[in-house]
Amino acid sequence: MLCTKCATTFPLLEGSDVCNLCLKITPGMTETEERIVRDQKHCKGCSMVFTHLLQPLCQKCLMTLVSAESIPRTILFIEGAAAQIHALQTAVDSAADLLQIAVQHKNVASEPRLGILPRTGMNANLLRTPNAAAAVACTTTMSTSSQSSTARSTTLQAQRDRGRAITIVVGLATSFSQDPSKTAKAISSVRLLVEVGPKTPTFNAFAKCLDQVNSALASTDTFPNALHITRDKVAFFFVESATKYFMISTKEISELTIEELIAQYSALLQVGIKSRDTKRCEIKLVVPDTLIYGEHGYKGTRSSDKRSLVSSTKVSKAKTRSASAATGSSTAGAAQASTSATGGSSAVSAASGKRISLWPTSHFLRLVSPDVGFIKYRFRAYRIELDGMAVRFQRPDPNGPLGTILVMADWKRGSQLEQIGDKDYLKTGFLGRGSSKHGIYARINGKEYSLNQSFHEDGAMTEVDNRNILMDELRNTQRGYLLLQQFHELLAEKKVRAPRFAFNHEGSLIGELLPLEDASRLQDKLPFSNFLATPYLPVGTAEAKIEKFTGGWDCGSPPNDRLTAIIHAFTHWMIVYTGKQFVLTDLQGMYDEHNVMKLMDPQSHSSEIDRDKRPFWDLGPTAVEHVLDHHLESCDSNDFCVRLGLKTIEYGGEQEAKEDTGGRGRALSVTLSPRANRHTKKPRHASSDDSSDEDQSPAPKETRRRGPMSLGNLLTS
Repeated sequence: MLCTKCATTFPLLEGSDVCNLCLKITPGMTETEERIVRDQKHCKGCSMVFTHLLQPLCQKCLMTLVSAESIPRTILFIEGAAAQIHALQTAVDSAADLLQIAVQHKNVASEPRLGILPRTGMNANLLRTPNAAAAVACTTTMSTSSQSSTARSTTLQAQRDRGRAITIVVGLATSFSQDPSKTAKAISSVRLLVEVGPKTPTFNAFAKCLDQVNSALASTDTFPNALHITRDKVAFFFVESATKYFMISTKEISELTIEELIAQYSALLQVGIKSRDTKRCEIKLVVPDTLIYGEHGYKGTRSSDKRSLVSSTKVSKAKTRSASAATGSSTAGAAQASTSATGGSSAVSAASGKRISLWPTSHFLRLVSPDVGFIKYRFRAYRIELDGMAVRFQRPDPNGPLGTILVMADWKRGSQLEQIGDKDYLKTGFLGRGSSKHGIYARINGKEYSLNQSFHEDGAMTEVDNRNILMDELRNTQRGYLLLQQFHELLAEKKVRAPRFAFNHEGSLIGELLPLEDASRLQDKLPFSNFLATPYLPVGTAEAKIEKFTGGWDCGSPPNDRLTAIIHAFTHWMIVYTGKQFVLTDLQGMYDEHNVMKLMDPQSHSSEIDRDKRPFWDLGPTAVEHVLDHHLESCDSNDFCVRLGLKTIEYGGEQEAKEDTGGRGRALSVTLSPRANRHTKKPRHASSDDSSDEDQSPAPKETRRRGPMSLGNLLTS
């Protein structure tokens, strides 16, 4: 894989497009510091840094190459790597040969010869020798030694099996109809972990899961009417994401091992093997609701269904909230709702204390048929240019490289079903509809994306309108990422530790589709040539929902957890940092597979006066002031705002910073650390002319904090 930052090839790089060396280089480092980082001993395969690495490849990379059937060609060009691989392969082959010889010899030596005494007894001539007692003792010792060896082998085998064990995350859902895929409702309190060996037949593994579920239901009074669940009453589903399930057939259950089942569905989903854990899978058991709630089935809200039946403390509460979402306009069964259009709403219900998302998710299952087709498009991507905090887009070069995007073919049928309220749209590639865009399931280079395009209820949407809306959407996300880097510097300077959150910007792109080549697919072609592709967040659980932290033009209720508090502090800081020119609102997101909250599809308000120059959601300077005023009502009770000093901190513009350095300032970069340029507000003393600022001397030059850019430059991009 080519590192996007240093353009160095690391064939076995996992989990990122940026190598581990570049990740260790933080904004503000000098060239000398960067050189020290890059000179550290690191693996040429995965870029990991090791203090005592003597060979070009680390042990993990070597074992990966040994287990693989082919070695990347780029590995062979690394000096010393080929010899290292050959040496390890030779050792592995020798060990394999020894094991094979041992297995063959075992049948004629170990157990029959040493573990079982001869049927004929000891040789009579031997008994008459002076060493008869020693011979008897020797035979007894050999037998005991054999038994100990067998016990050790059993223990070692058990340890190896535990190391290869597969963890099944078991969930439970109830169905209201004869078809379990139609109206299944998840029971969030039932979540169990079951460990089985990789060679365990799927039938036996699922029987163990069912036993665990029955035991959990019997050991709690949460479901007093629950009956014993038998195998013939259960439908098993392989869970890919919060809204995508695959029903497992009886043939697969009876014929495959659990390891083969996971491999089969991993291949079916076309998700790279590096992005899926082959030792962990999630299975959902769907049963008739009468088995859980009694003969009358499910009625009303389960007020008592709040106690967890989680069987292991190894499951992180935060991780159980991570889920799949189509970032951008929508997610499965969810619709974007801009509070700028509805007049704003609180992000948190004051009555329940629960965050309310304007993107409601659905408990219904998304069943994707294994033979569903994709429409193949060729496209060219727009180039994104960053200048300070400004984000600009350049049209694709007509002669530039082409990419391929696969769009699920049944998206149009799903859109029609969603419009009439039919939940079967969840079985299609149509992800959902927001106030201005809809999302469609797609794949680029094997990675999952949400393809977003604009729409208008009366159809009055032009290609230019679509492109501008998509650019504004991605521009907001990119700005959020850039602003967050500066905010992290302030956290580091103040030595404040806070929950992690980020913007889901990495991998997002705007593309321009070429005319569809497959004439048979013209009836299902996309309405516009421009599209926004955002990563479909990796998932692990089926119960997670989008969490909302701020409203469209206010911050909602005061935060009651640390994550909401730091995001409110970030909102406050943005307004101060930009000099009340810009603020991101409607901040909402989901946890990714690394337990990081990923914010998606933010709205924004700015200081732009001309309404025609603002996106439709931007309500202008009044909205920026309103967001700040609303936040200040609870600012003093926000520990992060207090510790960061957000009420007193000030930022100077770029021109001001240049004057502070005698005109030698350079163009502001997002990597510039403003650490040395802070000054805080000082209380004004009573004087004869309180309206004058002349008596308020500026802080020393070395303590001024530089802002993002000159006034208004932020909004010209």
